Amino acid sequence: MRMLTVSPPASEPLTLDEAKAVVRQDFSIEDGLLSSIISSARARVETFTRRRLISQQVQLRLDGLPASITIPCDPIISLGAVTYLDPDGVTQEMPDIGLRLVESSLPARLVWDRNSSLPDIMAGQDTVRITLTVGYGADASAIPSDLLAAVRLLVAHYFVNRSAVIEGGATEIPLGVQDLLLPHVLWV
Repeated sequence: MRMLTVSPPASEPLTLDEAKAVVRQDFSIEDGLLSSIISSARARVETFTRRRLISQQVQLRLDGLPASITIPCDPIISLGAVTYLDPDGVTQEMPDIGLRLVESSLPARLVWDRNSSLPDIMAGQDTVRITLTVGYGADASAIPSDLLAAVRLLVAHYFVNRSAVIEGGATEIPLGVQDLLLPHVLWV
């Protein structure tokens, strides 16, 4: 199973002005760099926790269709199209009948009703594609405060440490950031 971002978030969890306040800069000469750092910090938090902060579309690509599919990210806003390649290699859209999202378990799962039959699917890689809208919402207002704090700390860390290696050794994710993120990790 692979998960790809189809539509990235329309905004970031921190505005440029908020990030400038975090790094204590009030001039615009490094706005481009700081914008890039905000995106990198968000992506790092999302990768570490397997939680998407701002609403975005992702697509799961599967090699066939098992009876139960674990969704390797959270929170889930909605289930979109489920498509598959039939035995002739033609893309078909899965009917909604029998497929349901079970959000009561973490990670969430997609399961088939026992009374519905699975369609015939071509053997091979990436024969099933499931589109989902995921994230806490369209802006930062619904993101847990400790995840936002982790983004802020990473922005400050990346702004000060602009290379992978600094005097004394490689830079890793700061310990305080890990402490903020660990309770939110989605174990898959």
